[in-house]
Amino acid sequence: MRLTLLCLFVFVGLMLSAQKFTFEPEWLPPAVGEKKWKPLVGFDSRRSSFNDRKVKFFGLRLGAQHRGVHRFGLGFYRMNRGEIYDGILVDRPDASADAEVQFIAGFATIFYERVIMQAGNLELATPVYIGAGNVEELYKDVAGTFRPYVQEGFSVFGFGVMAKYRIFHWIEPGFGGGMRLIFNATPELTQTLQRPYYAFKVSILLGEFYRHVILKESD
Repeated sequence: MRLTLLCLFVFVGLMLSAQKFTFEPEWLPPAVGEKKWKPLVGFDSRRSSFNDRKVKFFGLRLGAQHRGVHRFGLGFYRMNRGEIYDGILVDRPDASADAEVQFIAGFATIFYERVIMQAGNLELATPVYIGAGNVEELYKDVAGTFRPYVQEGFSVFGFGVMAKYRIFHWIEPGFGGGMRLIFNATPELTQTLQRPYYAFKVSILLGEFYRHVILKESD
């Protein structure tokens, strides 16, 4: 948590210093930039907590950007393996009263993101996504062995707010948060994943990367 707050303070400080304390926001801008279409690749890290344990997802987003304010595409996420969660009731005769549970989970989504505010290189956007995934749950029995509990699919829906700052023409780090809702899942998975989350994100505009880094063009 301390590292997260430090990163947030550094991120906000960089944005404010880069903006030279001038802040003239435009709400719901119709377009940002001249180009209509740009390919987009994003790396995503989303975190929440359950019983003081971190719930971490790492993801990759592939999509396109239209007029600089509409972004859409596909997202692929995988839960960090090795985390053990307790305080979850497991309906198995050989499970302890306070069984430990592991999840092996991943999901894919369709996302849409709209820029709602733009001021210089700073922006606020509202991402929304819906998708489906698969999870394998394992529980520790009274002998201390992890055993398969259930393997099934689930549905996910999420929304949030993301702040981004364009450092160069082709790269945009961001920080934000939102809410993740889980459907068609076991109670164990739902109570672990259906929670508010915060996210770190880095978006790369491939077309701009090719122009400014490979071809070394300048505006």
